[in-house]
Amino acid sequence: MEEADVVFAHLQGLMDQITEMEVLGTRLDAARAAQAVMEADAHRVGQVNQEAQIKSYVDGYMAEREEALAKGDAEAERAAREAALQCGNMLAIRKGAREDAERKLAAALEAGGFASVDAAREAVMPAGELEKETERLRAFQADYAQTLQRARELEPDSEA
Repeated sequence: MEEADVVFAHLQGLMDQITEMEVLGTRLDAARAAQAVMEADAHRVGQVNQEAQIKSYVDGYMAEREEALAKGDAEAERAAREAALQCGNMLAIRKGAREDAERKLAAALEAGGFASVDAAREAVMPAGELEKETERLRAFQADYAQTLQRARELEPDSEA
């Protein structure tokens, strides 16, 4: 078999795989977008948890303040009130961070075309599989480009 026949047969085999590789590319894009959603959601959850923790401190200090007021302990009331105010400031900052995290999550969902975090979670691929399939697609693309170039080089000159 001549080199041209081998090259063109290989090219035909690659062309037969194009639809499969397009589907794989779409799946990989979705998996990467889903991973971005998962990371944004994890950050949002962290912000929510920190905000809740600070809120519990504020509630605790306010309870201490009420108890100090009931006992008539002005010094303890003042200390609890000041601590609650400091935590209140931290709470306002954390609220802003949570809201920012929620905006980033919404943007990641929209960018990935996902209706929800659960929908994105379904598109996540395990890291090893994502890497393996990405490499498979890259290898296909490189093989296709090289084979196509070689086929063009072997093609008879049509300008004669």
